[in-house]
Amino acid sequence: MSRVVLANRLPPHFASSDELRSAWVDTDDFLAELPTTFSTTPRSFYATLGQRNLSGFVGEVFKSALHHHTRWLQPNPHPDGRPDLLDLGSAAALEHYINECHDSRSHLPVKSLLTPFRFGGFEVKCAVGSVRSAAEFPICRSRVHAVTGITYWAHHKHACKLIGLYYDFVEEANGCPEIKAIFMADISIDHWAEVSTGRPDRKKTSNTSILKPGMDLVKQGLVGYDPSEDYVVMLRRIGVPI
Repeated sequence: MSRVVLANRLPPHFASSDELRSAWVDTDDFLAELPTTFSTTPRSFYATLGQRNLSGFVGEVFKSALHHHTRWLQPNPHPDGRPDLLDLGSAAALEHYINECHDSRSHLPVKSLLTPFRFGGFEVKCAVGSVRSAAEFPICRSRVHAVTGITYWAHHKHACKLIGLYYDFVEEANGCPEIKAIFMADISIDHWAEVSTGRPDRKKTSNTSILKPGMDLVKQGLVGYDPSEDYVVMLRRIGVPI
């Protein structure tokens, strides 16, 4: 489990420091315990997910944990919905969500009302950190000493309130992933690169990433980190002010 230091930078109308810390710790504990429930090793379990799916999985676990500790941050029930966490902190938002955002007959979420959700919320992105040679760092091997940057990806350009997670694989946790830093920033549509759609005859989905000005803003929005020397050195190396 990560040691957690929270900076005094939590924005107003967000989770309290205790709620954020609890969600963080619960996420790390869940990720450490999950392989044993399948009677397998962390390497075998997390390798089946693959690195791209694993980043999304860590984000999903954190979303669930944050909802558990706040309740008013509700995971978006539509698979294509945005933002990832709906802000139900006002009576109007809660009433709209309960009474209008699910079909009265099928009870399925209504995409047009959840993409986007008009009362807003938070987008959750997760990254393991960029390295020069990813092949040298298989799943469950720490890459903290080799990280050259952090990048967050999306399928479309969109303004959002971003919660950016950075995680690493930790030897003391038998190679399981742990969140090592959390960032928050208001990202505008101009902070995203042009969308790459790939060739029409390939299965590649559209994608875009946050440009340097946007990532500079993200780094300024550090709200919590693991104070172990290796992670402090890495974060400073990539330009995070600690």
